[in-house]
Amino acid sequence: MEMLGSLPNLMQLRLERDAYIGEKLAFKTGAFPNLKKLGIRDLDELIELKFEDGTSPQLAMIHICWCELRSGITGVNHLPKLQEISLGFGGRVAKLAMLQSEVDAHTNSPVLRLYNERSGHDLWDVFVQLEDVTGESSSLHPEPAAAGESSQSQAVGMATANISNSQDDVLYTYNSC
Repeated sequence: MEMLGSLPNLMQLRLERDAYIGEKLAFKTGAFPNLKKLGIRDLDELIELKFEDGTSPQLAMIHICWCELRSGITGVNHLPKLQEISLGFGGRVAKLAMLQSEVDAHTNSPVLRLYNERSGHDLWDVFVQLEDVTGESSSLHPEPAAAGESSQSQAVGMATANISNSQDDVLYTYNSC
C-alpha cells in the first residue's frame, strides 16, 4: 500500500479479492494525495479500515461490498472532501451506529448509503435511530419508496447508480456489488 499511496496522480483505487491480504487496511498520513474514489470488495481477511489524519485529502467516495469489517471503519473525520460511504451487498461493519455518528458530525455533510436494511449491514451493534433520540434526521439518504412499500423500507434502502456515460464506468462498477 505504501507504493500505491505515493503515486501522486492515482485518483481511483479498487481493491478486490487477493489485491490486499491483511486484517487492517490503514491509510497513512500523507498517502494518496489525489485519491477520489475507493472501492473495496471481497477482501476476506480485512476486518478494519482506518484513515489517519492527513491521508487522502481528496477522497470523496468509499464503496464497500462483500467485506465484514468486524473492527469497523475509523477516521472518516480525517477525510475533508468525503461525500459518501456506501455499503453494498455483503458490506457489513461493526459499530455501524458509531460510523453513522462520525458521518453525521463530519463538516462536509457526507451520506452513509446502505443497500439493505440496516440490520443487514450491522455487526454486533445496537442501533438507536438518531431521529428518535435527537429529533433530527441523520445523514442516511435512502432511495425513495416505491409504490406500496412501507416508510420503514424507505428509510434503509440505497439507490444503485445508473451511470450512463463511459467516464463514470468505475463508479457504476462500484455500485454493482
